Amino acid sequence: MKKKIKKKYSFITLVIKMIILVAMVMAFSSPTLADDESEEPVYAEEYIVTATRIPQRLSEVTGMIEIISGEEVDKGIDTVSEVLAENGFSFTSYGGEHSTVCLQMDGVNDSRLQIMVNGVPMSPNITGNVDLSFFPTAGMRRIEVVHGPLSALYGANALGGVVNIITDLTGEPENTLLLNGGSYSTKQWGMATKQRRWGMALGGNTTDGFREYSASERNYFSGQYNFFQTESEYLIFRGDYMKKNSQQPGSVTYLTKGDQYDQRLMGNLSGRANWINGLWEYKIYGQQYKTEYKGGKETKKDKHRVKNYGIDIAALYEVTNHELLVGSTFESDHVKSTTSGKHSLDNFSLYFQDLWFISADLMLLSGLRWDYNSEYGSPLSPRMSVTKYFSDELNVSFAYGQAFSAPTISDLYDVYEEPGYSFYGNLDLKPEKSKRFDITGSWRIGRNSFLVNIYRSSIKDGIAFTDNFQSRINIEQIKINGLNLQMEKELATNISGCLGYGWVERMEYDRKTQTYSPSTSYDYGEHRWDLALKYKKDGLTSTLNGQIVSGRRSLPNYQLWHLNLNYQVTQVLFLSLAANNLLEEEYEVVRGYPMPGRSFSAGLSYNF
Repeated sequence: MKKKIKKKYSFITLVIKMIILVAMVMAFSSPTLADDESEEPVYAEEYIVTATRIPQRLSEVTGMIEIISGEEVDKGIDTVSEVLAENGFSFTSYGGEHSTVCLQMDGVNDSRLQIMVNGVPMSPNITGNVDLSFFPTAGMRRIEVVHGPLSALYGANALGGVVNIITDLTGEPENTLLLNGGSYSTKQWGMATKQRRWGMALGGNTTDGFREYSASERNYFSGQYNFFQTESEYLIFRGDYMKKNSQQPGSVTYLTKGDQYDQRLMGNLSGRANWINGLWEYKIYGQQYKTEYKGGKETKKDKHRVKNYGIDIAALYEVTNHELLVGSTFESDHVKSTTSGKHSLDNFSLYFQDLWFISADLMLLSGLRWDYNSEYGSPLSPRMSVTKYFSDELNVSFAYGQAFSAPTISDLYDVYEEPGYSFYGNLDLKPEKSKRFDITGSWRIGRNSFLVNIYRSSIKDGIAFTDNFQSRINIEQIKINGLNLQMEKELATNISGCLGYGWVERMEYDRKTQTYSPSTSYDYGEHRWDLALKYKKDGLTSTLNGQIVSGRRSLPNYQLWHLNLNYQVTQVLFLSLAANNLLEEEYEVVRGYPMPGRSFSAGLSYNF
């Protein structure tokens, strides 16, 4: 008992020391003011929409929000997973570009996160995962990341948070050609054309891979057409096609070589109109995700196809000091798999949200979502937060939310057998039900900011692997405690820095011992530090990124450092250089699957 108390208070002491240290840095390292001749533009705060589906200034939004701008992303070459990783997010990865890459955040994996593109949920594969390793950044404007359960708006999988990839392929007329090459015989290319009402982008990637039998090839095509677009109304169609062929070397223990083919097709018709004295938004969408895997000459090819269709309609009304949002969604999922068979699942929902400005410095955000699931009944998901604005720069919010997540088709029905390994679905699985409390403090002045987020989640009937990884079971109770710290600072006229820290403690209840013990299914590090230093002057932008991961129970800790250089040669010609894993760190995210060592790449971008 004494050891537990000592550990608890040692952590609290550590947090207090860190907050004091960061506060001192903020207080005593005031940014150098730019002179009148500075080429840097005046900072204009961006509006975001993901947290409430109502445009809000970043300084006014409640909770932990992170924004990744697409301005300096090598769009058409980078993938979404690479951009998120460079900004401090962690992933499940089996190593290299051949690997499936799935986001981890606040103690849960991506099957408990809502990944969206322009507000439309991306349909996961039959295991509930969304592979971001071949999702392109072509046309990406920004990525909005909202921590915490938002089921009142976004449905079952928004247990740990929402990631919204916002794109636009239209604008001022411009054509772009991109070429890139690097280690492991990697070759990348991309091209895009942007017009006021339409745009398209296509590209590809080939690599021999850093391991034997780990070559991969990616291709994508994206298109957009704006039927009309004004300041408050629009009708837009966006379509995406992407595919990936990859060799799978297997773990270093078993070396079970195979070949995998992935394909994703997406279409989204979205609109906004002023109807019946309100602002209405609607989305009609369809998606298909197909995977084929062949493990060897003596094994059959596994084929999985997931189709998803949906419609989302919402209306926003302003009544005195209330902003009322009411909406409804309908989704239909269809799975055809050699391991799971044929299955369908429908979900209908109604949701309501009230953003109430009680006074000039106090806001109450409340919401309720009702889902009718064709397999799991009619759960209710409430959400509430109170925000106190002490000034235009400083606010503190207290939030509570509940979420509901059903088992995946794979969890329930999969039957997979091959020499040395087998997996069997569990038809008796129950849905997960979670609660989360958040306290978030936010201070922002221009580009300088400091955020503190403390959260506590409890998950009832959490779904996890059995000890031998041959099936899934419900864990009676999972507790997740966590802390997120993030500081962004202009250190000088041309230098800015970002420092982030994340602490996660995930504990699972053991019915036999009637005690909580560290999770065996989640080992991405109890502590994570992220550092970014950026220098920008006279057409040159250089960025140094560092990540330190510690507190892993079954795998070694590791640290990574990456360097990116971008230089504007002329108004239309840009050069880029990148060095990844500068220290040649040997590490694994998943046991038995080594990650790439040091690698280099060089690129050229030509706009005309």
